[in-house]
Amino acid sequence: MDYFSLPLNQRADILWKEAVFLATTSYYGHRINLHSFKGQYIEVWYNAITNEIEDIIPMSKPKLFRKYFEQN
Repeated sequence: MDYFSLPLNQRADILWKEAVFLATTSYYGHRINLHSFKGQYIEVWYNAITNEIEDIIPMSKPKLFRKYFEQN
């Protein structure tokens, strides 16, 4: 079964156990954590206001990788 077709809670559980955390950034009330998992970069979108994970998705544009390491 494809990882991204799994329910959100199962994707989160797998990431916490098997992925490597790389970095975090903020974007309009969200904290976005970047992980490396099975050869791809995955973003976890966490809503700080509702205290919930909203989505776990593949990084759409790897060229945006630098946003995690820019100085604020």
